[in-house]
Amino acid sequence: HGHFFETKYTGGVLQLQGFHWFVLSTGGALQIFVDCIFGMGLDDGKAILQGGDSAATEYMRGNTLDQLTDMMTPIITDAMEAFVVTRYWDDIINMYNAIPLVPDIEFDLVRYVVQKALEGLFTLVADKERDIRENPQGAIHGLVQQVFSWGKDGCPE
Repeated sequence: HGHFFETKYTGGVLQLQGFHWFVLSTGGALQIFVDCIFGMGLDDGKAILQGGDSAATEYMRGNTLDQLTDMMTPIITDAMEAFVVTRYWDDIINMYNAIPLVPDIEFDLVRYVVQKALEGLFTLVADKERDIRENPQGAIHGLVQQVFSWGKDGCPE
């Protein structure tokens, strides 16, 4: 297994392929999720079991989003700086903001990318939750196999 994520700049878009696996594999995100699960109260567990298709995902999002944002921001900042994305963005914004009589743009590109990465991460969590709810035995068996194989072979690319 090689790199956790591969960065490509194609068609004007910075792509962090495999980024969600990278975030989980750093241990930080995984530990945040584990702490959230072990910190869950009985009422929370009951609400999740009786809740809709995304009840667990929404619980996790509500209880981990700030920590995940704090953890991911420097990772994404480093990746974007490695490909000078932020410098180009800053140059464009500065040129635009220098135009007279035009309102300035205040936009935090790193924050935007972090938000989108977390949306993607929670989409994956929601997909896994849906699989588990639709086929509890098969989904959990496959998930357990996958987690244990990561321990042996490393996180997938």
